[in-house]
Amino acid sequence: MVNALKLTAANAERMLAVHFDRFYQNPKDAFSIFRGLLQLPGIVRAAGPDHIEVLLQRPDSSKVAEALGSFLADLNHEKRRMLNGGPILAFRLLDVNQTTPSTDPLL
Repeated sequence: MVNALKLTAANAERMLAVHFDRFYQNPKDAFSIFRGLLQLPGIVRAAGPDHIEVLLQRPDSSKVAEALGSFLADLNHEKRRMLNGGPILAFRLLDVNQTTPSTDPLL
């Protein structure tokens, strides 16, 4: 079971990296850049009764930030749900000089 979960996570990461490359358009670096993006600091908060908002710090590279912004907009357009029937996930990049907003209790 553990190996099946590891394989599923690796496949999901690869599928997301391929999706990210549609906007980044550099297949040689897309996977390593995407893995780095998974380490971005951010905050997860409730944004309504059926919504969770994920705010991510903007990457330093303008090319990566632009690609990530487009990638997240595409994910938001699809209105992804957590565990199929769970809350809708919305992803946003913080502006360059913006700090994480004050929040209700974190999830």
